[in-house]
Amino acid sequence: MMRIDEPANFRPAAPEAQVLDFVRSNGDQLKIRLVGGHPLWGHVLYPAAMLMSKYLEQNAETLLKSVPGAGTTRGKFVLELGAGAGLPGLTSAFEGAELVVTTDFPDADLIDNLKHNADVNLPSQIRDRMIVDGYTWGANPAHILSHLPILDACGAQTPSNTVSPLFDLILLSDLVFNHSQHEALISTCERFLRPRSNPESPTPCLLVFFSHHRPKFMKEDNGLIELAQTRGWTCKKVVEDKNAGLAFPEDEGDPTIRGTVHGWMLTR
Repeated sequence: MMRIDEPANFRPAAPEAQVLDFVRSNGDQLKIRLVGGHPLWGHVLYPAAMLMSKYLEQNAETLLKSVPGAGTTRGKFVLELGAGAGLPGLTSAFEGAELVVTTDFPDADLIDNLKHNADVNLPSQIRDRMIVDGYTWGANPAHILSHLPILDACGAQTPSNTVSPLFDLILLSDLVFNHSQHEALISTCERFLRPRSNPESPTPCLLVFFSHHRPKFMKEDNGLIELAQTRGWTCKKVVEDKNAGLAFPEDEGDPTIRGTVHGWMLTR
């Protein structure tokens, strides 16, 4: 069979990965690499992720670190869903979480990039606080839960099977635009979040931050919050930043709406 060579530039070159700087509140600079282009939108560092990271820094004492008098000195167990570049997960590791399991769809490019960002940004003494794994919302949770240590009745780590561990905090940054997956997202969170035992503590909880990238679908975006409310979640708005910036500057729609980040805390 005759081989036909494609001329140079016949196919468009794959977009190159880019590295963006993110400055933490203490002045340290993180190098966040984004995949060059991806159908699951992992090539964007969303304003919602940056605002969530700032919120985690500002509230680390209650959201990420141990609670005085709780009978344990461990930090919180954090799960990040649909992580993209993993900035909120990295922030959680820096700010005192005991363990962060950062996940995205089990695609090699996405998972390799998350591991790269953890390796490059986390110092060796806290690198083991972050685990990167692939997870599809609604799928069997066993391999994600296997990353958590077994705890005794007081919350301390133990080799015995005393208490099956779950997560204290689940991070959802800019995931609401995937309207068909709202049910799977909420069901996943219900499976992974530990039961509430201390009404004075903000955790266990979900943090749900997002922008309305397509204003004509605002109602559908808000469907995640509405669905959670129908299933018994208490939904409290904790952030509304109208100057967060645009993830997609050239898209259509009111830039004021598209440039606003909404942050919600969900408890049950």
